[in-house]
Amino acid sequence: MDKLSLVFREVLVELKVESRSFFELRLATGIFRSSRDLSAVHLVSERFVENLAKNTDSVLALLRKDDNKIFKIIKDELFAEGHSGRILESELNPEAIGTPEDLLDLLFLKLEDSRHINLDQLMQLHSVIGYQIFAKLTIKAMADFKSSRAELSAEFTTPFSRGRKVEVAVSASGAGSVIVKKAGSKRDDLGFNTSPFFKKLAEKSCGKAGYSFEHGMDTVSLDPESPYVKSLELGCLNSLPFVCGPSNHTSALLSGAMLFGDLAKGSVALEEYTLAIFSFLSRGGYHSFHEVMLIAQRAGVAYVTGQYESSMPRDLLEKSGLSELFAEGSHEAFVG
Repeated sequence: MDKLSLVFREVLVELKVESRSFFELRLATGIFRSSRDLSAVHLVSERFVENLAKNTDSVLALLRKDDNKIFKIIKDELFAEGHSGRILESELNPEAIGTPEDLLDLLFLKLEDSRHINLDQLMQLHSVIGYQIFAKLTIKAMADFKSSRAELSAEFTTPFSRGRKVEVAVSASGAGSVIVKKAGSKRDDLGFNTSPFFKKLAEKSCGKAGYSFEHGMDTVSLDPESPYVKSLELGCLNSLPFVCGPSNHTSALLSGAMLFGDLAKGSVALEEYTLAIFSFLSRGGYHSFHEVMLIAQRAGVAYVTGQYESSMPRDLLEKSGLSELFAEGSHEAFVG
């Protein structure tokens, strides 16, 4: 292949990646705006409320354990600057949550208002409650949760297997030199998938001025030697965006929804819940559609590699208005 043809092919691939990236942002935003129609998400909220109520004493004991360790972790996850889906100070001053009892009351309040709160915030709540509370209440719950995550994540458990480059540096400290590992650095190789674009989208979609957070892609670099990254260069896969690699966050959220939210593996409800996960992680700059669905399909969620509409429950398409997005046909230009 001559040099000009090679350059043309590279440009064409890049255009396809850019087109997908932009379409996925529109799809994620459409799902976000249709959050009231995501019945599966609100069903999980209801089940979480029931489980918290049934296990109140055990939950409070967990939150108090080791000098309120879990309480402090959860509070940070829900309020700290930099987290997508966090609770803003304009909504609630974090100082008002001073005890485990306060935190449990907040969880009840938010989950019971599932259909009316920000979808990103709701998915962050689901993530934290599933992983930090329900999965740690009993030895069996922890074993089941770890087993489910391992089944879904399979071979994607290390930075290299996920396509992430880990940079090693030496940092001086009081005790001498310390080896520091960091998964990459700020990226400028993603076109539409750049922090400024995502931040503007987040502000517009959330309707909250000053809503900002640390994007996953800001801390991850693509590793060209990773087998996963190399697989994206083959055939029809060469137009799939790389954001942060296959999503272990998806495996945690799906495991929580199945084990503690009563969503059945392979069910339409789980497909719907997966789309909420995609919207949350995509708009936060953490993962692409493929990176979410690659994990979700192991839970029985419908997915044809590189395609979108086959993973959209028909009822949701009709209720949410997302069918109009697909009717445009803009997604068809980069399939195949």
